[in-house]
Amino acid sequence: MGNLRAGYRWAGFDAVSLLSLAAFFASTPLLLAPLDLMRPVLASSSDGPLLEPLTSAPFLTAVALAAMFASLAMLFVCLLKTAYARLGRTLLVGAGTSYALGMLIVCAAHFAAPVPQLVAVSAGALVGAGGAVLCMAWARQVSLPDLRIALGSLVALGAAVFALDTLVLFMTVPFRAMALALLAVAGMLGCVRSAWGSAGAGLDATTSGANWWDVFGRLDMSLIESGSDFATPLSRTLFFIVTPAVVFLLFIAGMNMHHTFYGDVLVEVLGGSIAVLCAIVLLFMKTERATINVAYRIYLPLIAAVVFVVGDFAPLDVRGLFLNVGVYVFCFVYGLVMCAMVIMMMSRMRSLALPAACMLVIAACLIAMPSYANLDAGVLGAYRLNVLLVLLLVAVILLIVTPSSRVWRLVIEGIDLSDALEKPGEQAGRSATLEERCDYVARACGLTPRESEILRFLGRGYGSVYIAEALVIAESTVRSHVKSIYRKVDVSSREELISRIDEIGETPETDAAPR
Repeated sequence: MGNLRAGYRWAGFDAVSLLSLAAFFASTPLLLAPLDLMRPVLASSSDGPLLEPLTSAPFLTAVALAAMFASLAMLFVCLLKTAYARLGRTLLVGAGTSYALGMLIVCAAHFAAPVPQLVAVSAGALVGAGGAVLCMAWARQVSLPDLRIALGSLVALGAAVFALDTLVLFMTVPFRAMALALLAVAGMLGCVRSAWGSAGAGLDATTSGANWWDVFGRLDMSLIESGSDFATPLSRTLFFIVTPAVVFLLFIAGMNMHHTFYGDVLVEVLGGSIAVLCAIVLLFMKTERATINVAYRIYLPLIAAVVFVVGDFAPLDVRGLFLNVGVYVFCFVYGLVMCAMVIMMMSRMRSLALPAACMLVIAACLIAMPSYANLDAGVLGAYRLNVLLVLLLVAVILLIVTPSSRVWRLVIEGIDLSDALEKPGEQAGRSATLEERCDYVARACGLTPRESEILRFLGRGYGSVYIAEALVIAESTVRSHVKSIYRKVDVSSREELISRIDEIGETPETDAAPR
C-alpha cells in the first residue's frame, strides 16, 4: 500500500482530486454500473423504462452517440497532428457545465411529470459530450508509468467507485436521484479544479510529442515480425484483434442475458466488486512481466474454470445467474489489466494520453449500447447460456495459446528495441560503416523513413539548408524532423547525436546502443 500511495502522489492527484475522480466514475452514465443505478430514476418518471430495450432508450442513445462523436473528433485531430490536440479552459469549463446540467436535468426529472423524449435526448447529449471531454481531462493528468502501480491504482479506484455505487443502491429512488446528481456535480467540479490547478497557465498549451499513430506503429515493426512469437500474421491477429473481440462478445452476451432474465439483480455492482477483490491478487506479482503472464495465462483461465465448474454444480434456478456474475468478473479483470497497460503507455508517451482516452470512451459506449439492447434471439433464445459457455471457453483458449511474451516485453520495457537489434559489425567482426550505424540508430529509436533519411545527412555533418535542398523540402520541415530525431534518440545537440552514432559498432566488442 505504501507503493500505491506513492504512485497516487506521483501521479499528481491530491486527496480532493481522488475523491472527485471516484465520484465522477461512480455517477457517469458512460459506465454500466451507474447507468444501471439510473434505471429506476428514469423509469419512474415515464410510461416505461428508458434504458431497456434500446429502441425506447433516447437518453442512452443520445449519451453514447454524443460521447462517441466528441471522442472521434478529438481522435481525428490527434491523428492529424498531436500538437493541435488540446483541452483549453473554455472547452473544459463548457464540458463540465454541459455534463453537470445534463445530469441535473435527468435526476430532477424524477420528481416531475413524465420526461418528454426531446428532454431525454437533450440531457443525454449534454451528458455524453461533456462526460467524454471530462474523461479526456482526467486521462491527461494521469502519470503512472509503472504497470503494477497503474493496476493497483485502478483497483483502488474501482473499490471506491463500487463502494459509492453500493451505498447509492440501497437508497430509495428519490434519494438515489439526489445522490447521483451530487456525485456528478462533485466529479465535474473536481475534474475542472484538478486540471486547472495542475496545468495552470499551460492548460491552453499544445500537447508535445510524436504523432500518436507513430507510437502504435512502433509496436508492429519488423523486429516483432521476426520474433518467433509473431512469426505469422495469424498470430498477431489472434493477439491484437481476435482475443479482445471474443472477450467483448462474451461480455455483451452475459450482460444481455442478465438484463433479459435477471433484471432485478445489479450484476454491474456485485460482479464489479468481486472482480476488484480478485484483481488484488495480481498486485502481489514481483515484476511487470510476471503480472502480465500470470494474468493472461494462469489467473484469468483459473477464474473461468471456477465459474464453469461451480456453475455446473449450482442449482438449476441460480446457475444462469452464477455464470452471469462469473463472466462479468472474468471480463472485468481482463479489462482492468488492459486498462492498466494503456495507462502505462499513456504515461510513458504523453502524446498518447488524449487519443487513448478517446478510444476508451468509444469502447465504453460500444459496450453500453449492445449491453442494454434487448436482442430478440428468436428460437436461439433458449441457447443463450450455451453461447455464453462457448464464448467463455474460446476466450480462455485464446488467452493461453496466443503469443504474449515478446510483445509485452517490448511494451513493458518502454518500447526499448535496442537490446533485440543486431548491432552493426557484430556478425562480420569489423567496424561498422556510417550508413550501418545510422540505420541501426533509426531502427532502435523507431525513426520514420524520412527521419532515417535525414539522420544519414546529419551523421555526415550536413546542415538543415543543404538537407532541405537535397530532399526538395522546406527548411522548416527539416528542422521539425531534426527536433523529432533529437527527442527519439534522447540527445539535445547535433554534436551529441554524432557522438552517439560514432559510439555504435566501432569494434566487434562494442555494446553501445541508443539509450
